Amino acid sequence: MRPAGRGISAAGWVRLRVFITGASGFLGRATVAAFLGHGHTVRAMVRDSERIPSVWKSNPDIQFYVGDLRRPTGLPEAIAGCDTLVHLAAAVIAPDAAHYAITVGGTENLLRALPGSSVQRLVLAGSMSVYNWSDARGTLTEATPVEERPYVAGAYASAKLWQERILVRAQREHPSWELVILRPGVIWGPGNEGLFMAGLPGNKLHLVIGPSRQMPMTFIDNCAEAFVLAATHAAPPPVVNVLDDDVLTPWRFLGEYQRRRGAGGRRVPVPFLLPWIAAHSATAISRACFGPGGKLPSILMPKRLAIYKPLRFSNALLKSGLGWRQPVDLGTALTRTFGPPVG
Repeated sequence: MRPAGRGISAAGWVRLRVFITGASGFLGRATVAAFLGHGHTVRAMVRDSERIPSVWKSNPDIQFYVGDLRRPTGLPEAIAGCDTLVHLAAAVIAPDAAHYAITVGGTENLLRALPGSSVQRLVLAGSMSVYNWSDARGTLTEATPVEERPYVAGAYASAKLWQERILVRAQREHPSWELVILRPGVIWGPGNEGLFMAGLPGNKLHLVIGPSRQMPMTFIDNCAEAFVLAATHAAPPPVVNVLDDDVLTPWRFLGEYQRRRGAGGRRVPVPFLLPWIAAHSATAISRACFGPGGKLPSILMPKRLAIYKPLRFSNALLKSGLGWRQPVDLGTALTRTFGPPVG
């Protein structure tokens, strides 16, 4: 059944009017392009008009709203007429306070602008960082418990979990809203290579943590396609992990980077158990010396190091629940990101 109020084209398919926050960011630009490529109209929210790609300015199917979710002046008017909200705006690399001000506070401000609007479906860019990676075993799926103490996993994961909770609560208060939470793995592509998932790349030595483990990765265009499907599917699952089909290991990923960029350095395999023991030892010493408030580098914090655990990952629900099929294969994704092989 088509949601009421969504525009239907002459060909009979539903043409959405989509409001997208964080539209000028890494994921935002690709998501805007994906919706436009599928024939939908977009109202893009950007914080800086200078970051609007020039190609968008000549496209009649896109409008712009320049604003900041922390100071949401005119937001209800900007959302007016849109039937779908795709919420991508969040702090990624920022001080702790900014994560809560932008990711959590910005979401609260956005929700205040929705009552009385024509928005019927909300699609949130969540994150797989909300899962309890430390206790996860075998295959991590949508059924894996989320972290009950998100603060120990860092400000980003904590803010993303609170963001989800706020939206779930709002949807319960407004049952006419449909909510879909997409939790992408590490989104990589040109301009955001994701090499940190391989371990600790350096100039001469590259420490590859758990060299044969599966990395939870999704190429930027493949991830953007999932947002279009989440917005258009008649009955989407409430929570879906977004991961590519390819089983990409750190050893291969870093090797492809070196081969295609002509980068030097030696890859050194590091079994996950070694940094895991080191992190727990450092935590114990820190608590003994400085109490529970002692600070450690992220790589020595067990909850943050857990993203390097040798787990498996499944995108079965993404395929069965949304009908997603990987648009860009791994070889093409590597070439677009790192260039063709050298030599």
